[in-house]
Amino acid sequence: MVQRFHDKYRIPSIRLQNWDYGWNGNYFITICTAGHEPYFGKISDRRVELSEIGLFSHQFWMEIPNHFLFAELDASL
Repeated sequence: MVQRFHDKYRIPSIRLQNWDYGWNGNYFITICTAGHEPYFGKISDRRVELSEIGLFSHQFWMEIPNHFLFAELDASL
């Protein structure tokens, strides 16, 4: 990747240097979209209204334990 992009998109890693991310543990996942566009849905009256893309994403999120038996999901909509 470094050669492909000639270091243009490389930033210092924020990962812990002494942590093996293959270990079991709790992981917090943040998803940011280009230009902060609300592709996944919107908040209305303090509730999440998922877009079509958001519905697909939620479906795929809920299927993760079906593909990785050791994975547990902590939060859901």
